[in-house]
Amino acid sequence: MAQEVKNFAKLARQNGWLLIGISGCTNSGKTTLCKKLNQRYSSSSSAIINQDTYFREEDDPNHVWISLDESRKHQNWELLECINWQNMCTAIYEIISKPAIIRPSLLLIDGHIIFNYLPLSNIFHRKYFIRTYNKSMILERRLKRNYIPADPPGYYDQYVWPMYLKNLEKISFQKDIQDTIQRESGPKVQLENVKAAKAIADVIRTSLGPRAMLKMLMNPMGSIVMTNDGNAILREITVKHPAAKTMIEISRTQDEEVGDGTTSVIILAGEFLALAQQFLEQKIHPTIIVSAYRQALDDALIALKEKIAIAIDVKNDAKVLELIQSCIGTKILGKLGDFACKLALNAVRTVLVEKNGRKEIEVKKYIRIEKIPGASIEESCVLDGILLNKDVLHPNMRREIENPRILLLDCGLEYKKGESQTEIEITKEEDFARLLEIEEEYIKKICDDIIRFKPDLVITEKGVSDLAIHYMTKANISVLRRVKKQDNNRIARATGATVVFRTEEIREEDIGTGCGLFEVRKIGDEYFSYLIKCKDPKACTLLLRGASKDMLNEIERNLQDAMYVARNILLDPYVLPGGGAVEMAVGKILNEKAKSIKSVHQWPYRVVAKALEVIPRTLIQNCGGDTIRTLTQLRAKHSSVENKTWGIDGEKGVLADMTQLGVWEPLVVKTQAYKTAIETAILLLRIDEIVSGSKKRETLESEKRADQAAAAAAAPTEESMKDD
Repeated sequence: MAQEVKNFAKLARQNGWLLIGISGCTNSGKTTLCKKLNQRYSSSSSAIINQDTYFREEDDPNHVWISLDESRKHQNWELLECINWQNMCTAIYEIISKPAIIRPSLLLIDGHIIFNYLPLSNIFHRKYFIRTYNKSMILERRLKRNYIPADPPGYYDQYVWPMYLKNLEKISFQKDIQDTIQRESGPKVQLENVKAAKAIADVIRTSLGPRAMLKMLMNPMGSIVMTNDGNAILREITVKHPAAKTMIEISRTQDEEVGDGTTSVIILAGEFLALAQQFLEQKIHPTIIVSAYRQALDDALIALKEKIAIAIDVKNDAKVLELIQSCIGTKILGKLGDFACKLALNAVRTVLVEKNGRKEIEVKKYIRIEKIPGASIEESCVLDGILLNKDVLHPNMRREIENPRILLLDCGLEYKKGESQTEIEITKEEDFARLLEIEEEYIKKICDDIIRFKPDLVITEKGVSDLAIHYMTKANISVLRRVKKQDNNRIARATGATVVFRTEEIREEDIGTGCGLFEVRKIGDEYFSYLIKCKDPKACTLLLRGASKDMLNEIERNLQDAMYVARNILLDPYVLPGGGAVEMAVGKILNEKAKSIKSVHQWPYRVVAKALEVIPRTLIQNCGGDTIRTLTQLRAKHSSVENKTWGIDGEKGVLADMTQLGVWEPLVVKTQAYKTAIETAILLLRIDEIVSGSKKRETLESEKRADQAAAAAAAPTEESMKDD
């Protein structure tokens, strides 16, 4: 029989059948999956063979008998001997020996030991194994089914589960099994998520506060990044666990939303999950924990806004600079003090736009950071205009123009080329000459359209031909080409120009006259075009100078944070005391509120207050202070309402009044951090099953080739058509 079964795969291909084997632990959902696939592909293009149909009769002499119950013996249904393999193979042959109605059709064969029967394991075109290590879940599903004969006591623990693990080990050498469907469910999933979240939080825990340690990261390309910025660290880390990926994602979300608090949000989320672990182990349902966490979040946000936040005057630059300094004091750039803060505030105030009483500040869109190695950091400045790493296209073009008339284009000053390969057949020499004339006429026309409005400077996002450069130089017009669209939009905002898409549509009002000076300067070996002294620039360039590219990259990351802090303060002028003071104050309020909660929700609710203490505790640890003693003193301080501004001095690890130290943080950053951290904890706690089906690109490509080969083999040949 083994010799006949060996040819099943070839016979199935010839008749248009694909043999799909689905195996796995008993009660893991194999049959359900087959039925779903059968419904999806319809009965005319798929069929099912279930291994359970071919169990031997109870009195069959081939059975191996076991004795679990003194009153009677029981068959071991987990062995190969309990299946009538000959009948099962015959059933398979009866299906695949007939041509499929629709090519290719699926024959789905499922069973918990079909891959352990070697003659059968080699016939499948695709093999899938549903792997699980959740013993209790499988038992729970098994108990809901009525087996005849019924399982005697101890049968599952002593035979079913051990035999599954043993059979799994036996088929481990079968490399063609698509072991990509992995299911994990129940409390184990939640505990694994907690473990992954804690691991990510532990990675960046030492990067919190002014005494933060740096991380040196090397990416696959070999470049090195040295930083203590939470988002920058996590961006360079590669993880596989889905919960760990979610944790990294929330750091990016925090950075995009408010630009700061990326380290705090990860530490808080990890602590919320870590303290939820005790409740999961006590079999408290996750929805109870989730409900308590949601209620605590709502109460915490109200406490922040109404009881702790302090309003500030945004017109007082000295106060705003003090706040920015306290927020970036933990960064490398914090050592530069007021200078860096003034850069950030100046840049943000430049792009501030007020419309109908509503403020708009677009940091990423309208503030360009240009990094030029060399000189010292103190030579960095905010330009009242735009800087481009470009030079004019011809030596005779003007390199310095006062009050230039600027025209911005989103079209090329060159002859249009075909989108794809274009062929032109020319039969006469005169035709070729005429072709060149048409091209020259077109270039002259678009140049005349531009020259008519007498601009001093033309900036285009596309290319400029040599002939166009000639006409522009002759007209005493300077030209910059291949400028990025985002830079073109910044120039338009700074100079009052409008980007034009066709030269024939240029109008006088499209010309920008808001720039005071256009100048080309050489810095090092490169040329830079300055469009500065703009009358009312709502876009600017922040020019950074420094010793090395690595230093400039870190300064850029820090300045981005500083600009976001300035933006947050200008948009929402409320601040909170830093140094863990706000966490202790909110924790005290939540603990008081927890006394009014009578149900079991009280305990997860209290845990949120306890988890908030991770911020002051981490600050103490990073200073090398006495954690237990200092934290106890801080709790005692916060027992009195008037001491709500007391926190941890991040430099010394001792208690201090944040109002005297001048350590503040924007309300919007802390609010977003609490929201993101608690909602992420809720999200991960609500996950009760992980089904992993990821495949490597090589696997996908090989499967695609196999499918193409299968389709080719399944197609009817000329000889088979003749036979028909």
